[in-house]
This record gives sequence, structure tokens and C-alpha cells, in this order.
Amino acid sequence: MNQKKDIVSEDEIDLRELFKIFVSRKWWFVGTFAVILIAGLLFTFLNTPECTSTSMLKVKEDYYLDSISKYFPAEASKLEIGSLNDVATELKLSRTLKEVTKDLNYNISKDDLDSATSISIDEEKQILTVTTTYSDPAIAYKMNETLLNVYENKKNSEFNETYDRLLQKIEARLADTQEKIEELSGKAEEYIIDFNVKLLSEVEKSAHDAPFVVTTYISPEISGELNYALAVYNDLENISYILKENRELFVDKIEVIEGPELSGAGASANYGRNIAISIFLALIVGGMVVFVVNYFITSKK
Repeated sequence: MNQKKDIVSEDEIDLRELFKIFVSRKWWFVGTFAVILIAGLLFTFLNTPECTSTSMLKVKEDYYLDSISKYFPAEASKLEIGSLNDVATELKLSRTLKEVTKDLNYNISKDDLDSATSISIDEEKQILTVTTTYSDPAIAYKMNETLLNVYENKKNSEFNETYDRLLQKIEARLADTQEKIEELSGKAEEYIIDFNVKLLSEVEKSAHDAPFVVTTYISPEISGELNYALAVYNDLENISYILKENRELFVDKIEVIEGPELSGAGASANYGRNIAISIFLALIVGGMVVFVVNYFITSKK
């Protein structure tokens, strides 16, 4: 029983000692508490919260047609959108960002827009995620939306112009090839007639009374040119048919599968939580400072 009383007595003495230390060094606690709390409040209310806006783009694979590259290599190249990395690079090109800043109607520079925009790539799903970050949620949203609109309109315009120009070139070349075929066909007919006339003349001159058989022989030069022209014409007709039946494959390369969405303003905007953390830290650090100061003061004595 006496041993238990001694333990209780020692605990009471320790608690009293701790309380005395705390009271004697109270101004150290008050000062530390005030400094930590003020620092926490300043961080909470003066730190600018950031908002993010995200969107997702689906990039369709290029539809390759070897015959287009064969006859119209420039247009074939312009109808390709390339890889996801190519699209990400184009989204952040200087000229693209300049167009975006013009349409934004905010005092935001091209460099500010560049630093506020990040792009992540999902190779497996062929998806690009575009994220814009800014202190004002409306501006963050508008930056993302405008960037998508500018890029999508620009690429669609380029693809449509190239597509229409390609069809015009095909029609023009079809007409030229048709003329070439008619010209070569005429030459082939003349050659056949001349050849048969000569052949008939030789038969008549010969002593043999052999029957005359009309031949359709054409010189290799004319035959080669005519066959090549016919092959080109068939290729061009096939290209024209595929283009007209599958316009979306050549023009609609970008699909916005998820428009701009705003996320929360971030931890710095959660004032209640930050204030509670500041008070908790101020209490802990204040208590620690009291006992550290007391230790150094008593040790010197």
C-alpha cells in the first residue's frame, strides 16, 4: 500500500513540476504559439489557390492508301496527323499558343499559357489529356476550351482543304489521262491499219495464194504507253471512290471524348482544415519550446 502511495505521490509531484515549468515559461509558449498560428493563417489566406481544367482527345489512326502517296505525295503527307507525340507538340507550338491567347481576351501571354498547360499521353488508348492550371477557375476552363477549339478547327480546316484540293487534282488528272488514252487509242488504230495495209500489200506481192488475216498488232512503245495510261486511270478512279466514300477517315482525325472539366481549387482553399492544422502545430511547437528553453536555463544554473 505504501508503495502505491509513493507512486501516486511521485506522479502528482511530476505533474505539478510540469505545470510550474509551463506557467513560469508561459510567455515563451504564447510567443511561439502566436508566431506559428500567424504563419499558418498567412499561408492559408495569402497563398493563391490553383484550379485545374482537364479535357481528353482521342486521336484516330491515319488511313494509309499507297496509291495516294504514289501519285500525290504532298497531299498524302498533309492528310496524316502523325503520332500522339506529334499532336502534343502541335498543341504547344508557338503559333498555336499565339492564336489561343488572341481568342482568350485575357491578359495572358503565350509563355504564361505554355507554363499553365500540361499534356499527358496514353499510348495504349491513343488518348491525350490536356490540363490547364490557373488561379481563376473561369480562366483555367477557358484556356483549356480555347486551346481545344483552336487546334481542332485548325486541323479540321487543314484536312478539309487538303482533301478538297486532292479531289480536284484527281479529277484534273483523270481528264488528262482520259485524253492521253484517247490519243494513244487513236495512234494504236492508225498503227493497226497501217500495219495491215503493209501486210496485205506483201501478201498480194507474194506468189503464194495464202488467205489474208487481219491482225491487231500494236508497237511495243504504243502498247506500253496505253497500258500505263489505263492503269493510272484505274488507280485514280479507285482513289477517288475511296476518298468520296470514306471522307471521315481522311478528315475527322481528332475527337474530343471529354470536354473541359474543372477540379477543386486544391488544399490551399480548404481554410477550415488549414486553420485547424495551424492551431495544432502552434500548440505542439509552443509546448516543445517551453521545455527546451527551461532545460537550457536550468542547466546553466
